[in-house]
Amino acid sequence: MRVGAILSAAGISIAFQQAVNGRLAQRVGSAAVATMSSFVVGVVFLALAAIVSIVLRGAPAALPAEPWLYLGGVLGVIYIFLGAFLVARIGVLLLGLGSVLGQLITAAVIDLTWPAEA
Repeated sequence: MRVGAILSAAGISIAFQQAVNGRLAQRVGSAAVATMSSFVVGVVFLALAAIVSIVLRGAPAALPAEPWLYLGGVLGVIYIFLGAFLVARIGVLLLGLGSVLGQLITAAVIDLTWPAEA
């Protein structure tokens, strides 16, 4: 039950963020501005969380050396930009449904082409 509540809160937060980014993109006429605003707020919160973590647990020994681990940042920028661009045109509901459909199709393709070891 608790996991369901957390996932519901995450879904509500994502829909809210998409709606705000879409409105911002409509007002200023640019999805890039909405994307930048979203990432500025995110960087501020992550910096604060990093400071708290370093104070409580100490700094990490080293950053990961695998370059593919940093691909998430690039994909995040693309996702937020496309979300701000699309939600201003098709709305939060259709974007949410399209995102879920895309995730289901991609998951099926990954499972078929690169199955998990049992």
